[in-house]
Amino acid sequence: MIQKDIIIVGAGAAGIGMGIVLKKMGLNFQILEQAKVGESFRKWPSGTRFISPSFTGNFFGSPDLNAICPDTSPAYLLETQHPSGEQYAAYLESLAEFYELPIAEKTKVKNITKKDQIFIIQTKKGDYQAKAVIWAGGEYQYPKTKVCEGADLAIHNTKVDNWEDLKGDTFAILGGYESGFDTAVQLAKLHKKSVIFDSFNHLSEEKSDASYALSPYTKDRYRQYQEYITIKPHTRIQKIQQQGSMCRLISESNEEFEFATQPILATGFLNSLKQVKEYFDFTDGSPELTDSDESTKVENFFLIGPQVKHDQVIFCFIYKFRQRFGVVAKAIAEKLQLGDKQAVEQVIEDYRKKNFYLDDLSCCGDECVC
Repeated sequence: MIQKDIIIVGAGAAGIGMGIVLKKMGLNFQILEQAKVGESFRKWPSGTRFISPSFTGNFFGSPDLNAICPDTSPAYLLETQHPSGEQYAAYLESLAEFYELPIAEKTKVKNITKKDQIFIIQTKKGDYQAKAVIWAGGEYQYPKTKVCEGADLAIHNTKVDNWEDLKGDTFAILGGYESGFDTAVQLAKLHKKSVIFDSFNHLSEEKSDASYALSPYTKDRYRQYQEYITIKPHTRIQKIQQQGSMCRLISESNEEFEFATQPILATGFLNSLKQVKEYFDFTDGSPELTDSDESTKVENFFLIGPQVKHDQVIFCFIYKFRQRFGVVAKAIAEKLQLGDKQAVEQVIEDYRKKNFYLDDLSCCGDECVC
C-alpha cells in the first residue's frame, strides 16, 4: 500500500491547481486521475469556448482569470482570449509537467474508507493511505438528464461531439443559462434556428455575478445571432413525447410545441459528490463545509472546485475556486503539522500578494453599481 500525507482525487483545473500549491509547500501528496489530465475539457463540444476571458495582466497584479496558479497565463501560453477545451487541457498538462506533479493517470478511485484517522483509497491500480483527502472531482462527466418526463428522447449538449452532425433546421433547447445560449449560438453559426426554453429569464437578469447572470461574452454572441434564436422565458418543459416523426414538448402551463428534430438538453450537471456523499452533510443540495472547505461531517476530508458554496457565494468559476487552494493547503498543513512552517507561510503570502487567496468572504456579496 502506497502511503502519502495527502491524496487529491481529480486532475482537472482544481486538482492541478491544488497540487501546485502543495508542491510549492514541499508537502507529500499524490493526485489520482481516472482518465488523463484535463479530460473533462477534452470532451467539450467543438466550438465551445471559455466564457471568462483570458488576458495577461500579471505585471500589474491582475492575474489571468483562467489561470490556476500565479505567474501563469493561458492567454500567454495559448495566444487566445477564449480557450477551447482542448487548448485549456494543454495548459493544464504544461503546468503538470513544469511543476513535476505526482499524477497517477488512468487510476480510478473505487472506494474511500476511514479508520483510525487514516483514509484508505482503493483504486484499480492499488491502494493508498493518506491523512487527508482533497476531493477535486469535476461535474462535466455527470450531465443532468432526468429533468422531465420523456427526457430520454432528448440529447444532452455534452454528448454532441460536432454540431454539424445534428440534422435539421430548428431545434428545441431546454435550459436558458450559459450552456443553453452556447448551444443556440453554435447552431446559429450553421444557420440553424433554435428555441430556448428558459424556466427563468436569464437574459434579463441584472446581476454582476456571472454565477447568476449571463456573461457579457454570451450576451455579445446572442446579439450577433439573435435572428436565429427565439427565447421562451419562464417556460419549463415538463414532458417530451414522440408523435410519429415529431417531438412534442409540453410546458408546466400546458403549452405545446412541436419540432421535427431531437430536443437538446442544456440543463447543466449533477456533481461528483454522489461518489462520496457519505462524507458530507448537505443543505439544499450543497455540501456543508467549514471556513477552510473541510467537510463538517468527516475530519480532514476537503472539497475544492466548482461545487464549493458558502451561503450565497458559489465558487463555480476558475477565478473563484482557485482562491481557495491556499486556504485548504494552509488548513491541512497546520492541522496535521506537515511541511516546514516557514515554507508554508511564504507560499500563502505569495498567493495573497498575487490575488490568489481569499479567506474573507464578507466582500463577495457586493454588486457593481453601474
